[in-house]
Amino acid sequence: MDRGDSRVVELEEGWRFLAAGVAKIRRTVEADGEFPLSGVELLELYTTVFDMCTQKPPQDYSGDLYERYKEGTDNYVKSTVFNEIKSTVTATVIGMITQLFSCYGAAQIDDEREGKSIDRDLLNNVLDIFFQTGDGNLDIYRDDFEQTFFNATTNYYSRKAQTLNKECSDHDYMLKVEECLQKEKERVAHYLHSSTEPQLMEAVRSALTTRHAELKTEA
Repeated sequence: MDRGDSRVVELEEGWRFLAAGVAKIRRTVEADGEFPLSGVELLELYTTVFDMCTQKPPQDYSGDLYERYKEGTDNYVKSTVFNEIKSTVTATVIGMITQLFSCYGAAQIDDEREGKSIDRDLLNNVLDIFFQTGDGNLDIYRDDFEQTFFNATTNYYSRKAQTLNKECSDHDYMLKVEECLQKEKERVAHYLHSSTEPQLMEAVRSALTTRHAELKTEA
């Protein structure tokens, strides 16, 4: 879909494009064919979702995409008679969509870390996708969202360590580490699963202390 460099993707236009791509995947998988989209086409789907979720209000359509995807997936699963077809297609489509929402969720959390205002209720609903598609277990949440989230967390706090190292004494730096850990605990309480906390704390602490030590050695 040709959007140009800065043109806003409107809801109906973007949804038609995304729905067509998902329908193409479903039809091909049902027929036991090879994955129907090229790397370029798949990237275009990812980019369209990202753009529609990060446009400035009132053109931020993240909530609308969530609702439409949820409704479409629920209807599709309910209408599929053969379990083998249902599980295969559902896994393929869900895998693509959960990857998109993993990136969106991680990006929103990074924005909040930077002091930007985000819709925590919406983010909570987006993350709920991983539990709904996992039939209540944590496998999809851990395999799809947490991997993306922990990588983004490590990258974010490695960058933050460089900034803090320039601005803070060693004593103040450690106080900032504790402040960051406390804020991450609050995020767990607001919209992350409680099981995320131990590994999240370790990722933050490791990124900040390891990078700080490296910068001191390089100095």
